Amino acid sequence: MESHTSQGDGLAAKVREQFEKAQEPKELMILEGSAHAQFLFQTDQGDRLMKKILEFLSESKTEAEKK
Repeated sequence: MESHTSQGDGLAAKVREQFEKAQEPKELMILEGSAHAQFLFQTDQGDRLMKKILEFLSESKTEAEKK
């Protein structure tokens, strides 16, 4: 599970709580600002977020192939 939220969107505490309950693999990335969901990609952090998602998926695939 990979979860993305903006620090200022008011959901960060709830997301952290759900993140702790989630099974591996998981990674939490808290971003500055108030954008949420698909609107994060329209911010100046959109490229960074997309790169992180692709890295996570690639690493998860590699780990799954090892099993």
